[in-house]
Amino acid sequence: MDKKDKIILQQLDVIRSMTENNMKRMNSDFWGTPFENITGDAPKSPAAPAKDAERKNTPPTATAKPGDEKPGEEEVICANIMEILVERKAETYMELFGLCCCDRCKMDVQALALTELPAKYVVMGKNELPLRLSLYEGRMNTAITAQILRACKVVLAEPRHKLFPF
Repeated sequence: MDKKDKIILQQLDVIRSMTENNMKRMNSDFWGTPFENITGDAPKSPAAPAKDAERKNTPPTATAKPGDEKPGEEEVICANIMEILVERKAETYMELFGLCCCDRCKMDVQALALTELPAKYVVMGKNELPLRLSLYEGRMNTAITAQILRACKVVLAEPRHKLFPF
């Protein structure tokens, strides 16, 4: 991991913690006063935990299955950020070009654009995906748009779909 990536990860951590703090602070303002406290009564004590909650907090045992999650462990994914960004933008530019938006043409445009772009695989928690996408979109927007436009021109000149099968 180079210095740029370390800085990006630090920035993401700062943004995440700031967002969490802001959400905690504005929770009461955003959602309003809880219904129980409108009358000024003391808040009710929490009910006894349900059996499901007890089961979730129990440590893994010999009865644990491979699909069971460990408590406190967030689900991680491996994603190619470039692929996701190209998929999101390709159809918009295809429509601007008046290009056919069939599955074959969409895939051709995406494949041609991705061939010329560097792959950016990232392992992250599922909840981090929007942050990472916005970060890389800002950084790579020009290159992605240029490659999608080039790919649209190529597919427009020589579409490979069959409109009229013989």
